Amino acid sequence: MNLNNYSIRSKIILANSISLLFFILITIFIYINITSITDSSQWIHKVEKNISEANLIAKLVVDMETGMRGFIITGKEEFLEPYNKAKFLLETHITSLINEVKILSDENKSEKIKLLNQIKQLVEKWQKDISNIKISLRRKLNESDKITEYLKSILQKAEGKKIMIALHDTIEQLNKTFIQNKNKQGQILLLSIQKTFLLMETNQRGFIITGKEDFLDTFNKYNNFFPKLMIKMSKIFHQNPEIENKLNLIKKFIKKWLEIAAGPEIHAKKEMKKTTESLNDIIEIVASAKGKQIIDEIRYKLETFKSLEEEQLIQKKQIMQFNQKHARKMIILACIAILINIFIAFISAFIIARKISQPINDLVIVLKGMSKGDISKTVTLSGSYEAAQLGHSFNEMVKNLQNIASQANSIAKGDYSRNIKPLSKKDELGFAMQQMTITLRKITQENEQQLWFKTGQTKLNEKISGKQKLLDLTQNTINFLVNYLDGQIGAIYVYENYTLKLKGSYAYTKRKQKFKDYVNRKEKTITYKLGESLVGQAAMEMKSIICTDIPDDYFCISSGFCEVKPENIAIVPLLYENKVNGVIEIGSSQEFKETHIAYLEDVAKNIAIAIHMAKSNI
Repeated sequence: MNLNNYSIRSKIILANSISLLFFILITIFIYINITSITDSSQWIHKVEKNISEANLIAKLVVDMETGMRGFIITGKEEFLEPYNKAKFLLETHITSLINEVKILSDENKSEKIKLLNQIKQLVEKWQKDISNIKISLRRKLNESDKITEYLKSILQKAEGKKIMIALHDTIEQLNKTFIQNKNKQGQILLLSIQKTFLLMETNQRGFIITGKEDFLDTFNKYNNFFPKLMIKMSKIFHQNPEIENKLNLIKKFIKKWLEIAAGPEIHAKKEMKKTTESLNDIIEIVASAKGKQIIDEIRYKLETFKSLEEEQLIQKKQIMQFNQKHARKMIILACIAILINIFIAFISAFIIARKISQPINDLVIVLKGMSKGDISKTVTLSGSYEAAQLGHSFNEMVKNLQNIASQANSIAKGDYSRNIKPLSKKDELGFAMQQMTITLRKITQENEQQLWFKTGQTKLNEKISGKQKLLDLTQNTINFLVNYLDGQIGAIYVYENYTLKLKGSYAYTKRKQKFKDYVNRKEKTITYKLGESLVGQAAMEMKSIICTDIPDDYFCISSGFCEVKPENIAIVPLLYENKVNGVIEIGSSQEFKETHIAYLEDVAKNIAIAIHMAKSNI
């Protein structure tokens, strides 16, 4: 059997298979015992924790009951602090305990969960039917004391009496006015108002003294009737400012009396009536002893739950002690097996080391050369499967480094056309070289475009600078632009007398039949009004128009080009001080680049200025 054909891993497994098999068997036995001990220990810990939780729940129930009783007896809110804290924690701990019991593997699990759910329901029932009601009623008793003091303070202030005096004085003044004017209707209505208010005041006081709802019903009846009387009087005397002012003053006094005297006093009396009902309800709930029955049932179920947990806790501790004794014996056997395995592993490592050291030494020699920059050499490794794989991978790495070096040399010479392909998604160096090539290529292209842009600006400025006639200027301009943009045809129009007139063209021949609608017979040249054809449309919108994929007969109808039918057309308005000064129209068989359009729109400003100067010199 030739060991060279086997991997190092296979050799190690073969050499250690017998000892490992023995070791694995012992390990399995130890694992089973330790797992059993660990599980038992964890189970015991969780059960003990559950018992502690049950004791805590019992304590929280006592705290909640004690806090509630203290508040019922004294009416002081500080007794509710332990009640509220216990109420919040109780729900959390019961829910947590239910979840813990669900996790444990336990033959009595369903019974325990049932007990805990019953305890939870009993706690909720006690809170809903007993504690919440008692606390609410006791708070109403506390509020009654405040309401009584509040009612006394309102009565002692005698604000209502002051308002009534002012109201009576106003009514008396108004009555004198009616007597002086001999206005019987006004006296009768004023008497009705006075009587209505008197009945409101009388029934309000009757309710405050007796608490009977009959007085309150009568009060509300006249309170609703009063506004109708006031509306009636306002309609009759709306043309008399003096009477109207006094009526508004009466309404103001009545409204103020309702807001600061009658209304608060009635509300306070209603709340005081509830006090007697609350006190009777508390006495009735306490006398029924329903709350005590629920608390006793909660305690009984908690004790039942704890008994079940403690019974299983004793059984589990006995099992864990038995497993601990057997685990000690298995650990001794495992130590012996480990020593044997270490000895065999040492012998195997010595033999295998001899098989792999020679290929590694060969690789070290080549790597030393690489550390000095020599990447021309490869390596052939033998001795094991891993050595052969290592040699192959190393040679692939050298080949990749050679490709990267070649790419770097090409970049150094300014050749960005070559592309390097990364070996994988993790080939960071390959991706970096690829990205660097792309970036340099892009920068070069951008520099060339910028140079082309600036060169075009400079050359055009040379063509349009100086004092020139308008026709010479426009012809020089269109000749340069068509050639510089690699176009085939072009025209330039100047805006004069509300029309765009053809002033210069390149490779452009008139066809009267096609342009008969646009030919100016007097000047014998093509003209467009704003909005006519694409030329007029661009001028009217003061925006560039770029057309591609033009049909054969399209230009003959909408453009100035007919003899030559380019596939693409660029029409750019010439704007001076935000006004149209002309239009440039260039056709090409190739699609215009964004750089071409940007160049045209940029130089259009200078051309417009030059045309304006030429027109001024005419």
